Amino acid sequence: MKTLDRTGPLVCLAHRQDQSGPVPPSSYRWLAGKVDVPVPAAESRIQAVDLRDAQLQSNRLRVGRSASAGPLFLDIDVVVSTSAAAARRIFSELAIPRRQRTLYVGTVCGLFGLIKDIHALEIADGVVLFPLSPQSCSELEVSASLIA
Repeated sequence: MKTLDRTGPLVCLAHRQDQSGPVPPSSYRWLAGKVDVPVPAAESRIQAVDLRDAQLQSNRLRVGRSASAGPLFLDIDVVVSTSAAAARRIFSELAIPRRQRTLYVGTVCGLFGLIKDIHALEIADGVVLFPLSPQSCSELEVSASLIA
């Protein structure tokens, strides 16, 4: 990476009960990455509707940004399950309005493949995952070893 000398993406999981408000710092947990990296601040995060939008925002933010500014993160709403079909079913039952944030619905393995691609393409140094269902949160915690 140009801004960080890292071999893998940083992955932070945000636990939150209320989908409408900000996430308190105590509700973040690192799934992958160095513990000395601070919880991603709002100014170091991208909220994009898709990866193309994320790439455009990333390019704009990185211009003139020094390496000391810290890592850049992409926020992703996630619904994961044992199969993509099951994840789509869970998502359809949630009835959550679409937000201006990247959305991933599928398997944990597919999500971690996406995260690795985001890192390899230098869109972001890592991601902050926002599980939309409690089941997704459990799946991510159990499967975090797939990131490495």
